[in-house]
Amino acid sequence: MTGTSPFALSRGSEATASRRARWRPPTTPLARVRACSGRTVGSLLAGVLLLGVLVVSAASPARADTVEQLFASANRAYFAGDLPGAVRGYERLLELGIDDPDVTYNLATAHARRGAYGQAIRYYERTLRLAPGHEDALHNVRIVRDELGRRQLQRRGQASVEARPPLVESLVESVSVGALALAFVVLESLFFLVLLVRRNARGETTRLALAVAAPIVALLAVASGAGYVVKDRAASRSEAIVVTDQTELREGPDARAASRGNIVEGARVTVLGDEGTFARVRAEDGREGWVHRGDVGEI
Repeated sequence: MTGTSPFALSRGSEATASRRARWRPPTTPLARVRACSGRTVGSLLAGVLLLGVLVVSAASPARADTVEQLFASANRAYFAGDLPGAVRGYERLLELGIDDPDVTYNLATAHARRGAYGQAIRYYERTLRLAPGHEDALHNVRIVRDELGRRQLQRRGQASVEARPPLVESLVESVSVGALALAFVVLESLFFLVLLVRRNARGETTRLALAVAAPIVALLAVASGAGYVVKDRAASRSEAIVVTDQTELREGPDARAASRGNIVEGARVTVLGDEGTFARVRAEDGREGWVHRGDVGEI
């Protein structure tokens, strides 16, 4: 990519680049998970998992050094403009089991600067699963989808628009499963506490206030519980992103099978199964069929 790309970064400090660039740059320290700054419970859990990986790695100093060196090397490649080298480095970390939001975010950003928008969307979505509410990933994935839409408009005369997730999923999009579970437990306990206090309260005003508070707390508990169920189900679905310019949706797992149309780059599909080199998927418009497995990347 050239310096005129909307994804180009300043060669200055990370903070300076973040302020000046429309595109938000990669993070640099591997162990600095965003929840450590108090953003989300989900990111904190990701940080704990990463810490566990590094603690276990202490028994093998060579592996720990390799992980840190790989991340640093990938970052250097990124800022030096060696985007293929950066992608290889971040992918190697994933192969080693370092499924961390800093790694997936940086990989997504490297793909975005290469113009591989489907892969970028895939890994930004992965980042948001690992760290719900990740501000930079939310910011960048919107830019990627805008750029991809413009590219599709130039090539085909029309741009695809991703369907919005169901309302409940949208409401809990930036909240982790752990945070919703914790909220449900706390609110449920608070509800029974309110009932107990009201039962023993003597003042009429106090009893009235608690009578008003009880259904409100109960409603919040039900909402957090419903959010947990929706979020948990969404996380358990096997979803993927189309990572090629477009993929042919076929009636069977065979390149000679009849076509059911195309699915364009960046579209989200639900993976229903696989057979050989094909994956059976459901598109957002409800169509089901088979696509080449290499044309989609699981989130």
